[in-house]
Amino acid sequence: MDFADVNVAQIQFPVEESLSEHPEGIPLVKPDIVASYPGEEGRWETKDPMAVVSLCFVVRSEFVPDPLLSPLPEGMRARMRMLRLAGRHLAANNTLCSFIVSVTGPLMQVYRFDHAACVVSPTFDYIAEPYLLRRFLWAFVHPANGAQYVGMDEYCTRATIQDMKWARRVVHRSWSLDDICYNRWVRLPSAEPGVPDLDLLTLRKRAAYDCVWSRGTCVWEAIRRGDESGKRYILKEIWRQVDEIDEKVFYERIMQYDTNLRNPLSGIAGFVRSIDYGAFVKQDAPTLHRTSSASLRSIKHAKRGERTHVRLVVDTVGEELENFNSSRQFVVGVRDAVRGE
Repeated sequence: MDFADVNVAQIQFPVEESLSEHPEGIPLVKPDIVASYPGEEGRWETKDPMAVVSLCFVVRSEFVPDPLLSPLPEGMRARMRMLRLAGRHLAANNTLCSFIVSVTGPLMQVYRFDHAACVVSPTFDYIAEPYLLRRFLWAFVHPANGAQYVGMDEYCTRATIQDMKWARRVVHRSWSLDDICYNRWVRLPSAEPGVPDLDLLTLRKRAAYDCVWSRGTCVWEAIRRGDESGKRYILKEIWRQVDEIDEKVFYERIMQYDTNLRNPLSGIAGFVRSIDYGAFVKQDAPTLHRTSSASLRSIKHAKRGERTHVRLVVDTVGEELENFNSSRQFVVGVRDAVRGE
């Protein structure tokens, strides 16, 4: 891994334009040291530098209060900073969990964030016990699922230049600069015998939510591998609470209603596929696609806070508002949305 001192290199974190109006918020979303993906050189001058970061370090003076336990404002700001960094990293890389290393003088702690809770390692002196840091870094770049580092989704791979050339050719007229945004191949495995896996190439991102303890919803436009028509799909990724109803159930009910009426419904996105990765793996097998840390919290019904990783694919519906040519089209679009409810 390449390591870079962000303060020296002056890498622009974050990329949100809104922060230019509130520069006081920048220290909350800018790490002190960052590490590249294992086996890759640091490429920090990108549209979103966090998207090429595998690990963040936060460095503080040894005279400041403990960020984990301190009730003082400075300790609270330190906790909020790590929370914001984890949220940005989870959203930019679509990782299953995110690690933030906190360095306070000679002392170090490792924070592991997922969409349910945060687990913190005991404090150790990395100068007196350097082997502990070495063991962590070795384990970090040797995950059990074979990904590049712990937290990466084994069902995602980054797109190559050849992949993007193919994508631009097949979508031609609808191509936009927004379609180049750290593109990935996302695999939705089939749960039915004889049905092939579904591979989608993500293009422009339609929505993203970088709050850590949430559904972590991200939505992309995507195209299917080998589909020369360039048809776009909507790929939605969420971290659903395990006791919530799967969104797939609602689409199945809509399709059943459609079958009973024998009359296609208007303005409803066609269901393509959904996979609950947390339930897809074998029972009792360790997986990062389902959280397991919320149950450790000392509150009633804490287990209900556990989340499972779900991806849903549907057809695109309708036109964007900016492409409407008349008020009639706008009214028809609103009507179809009401019918869809």
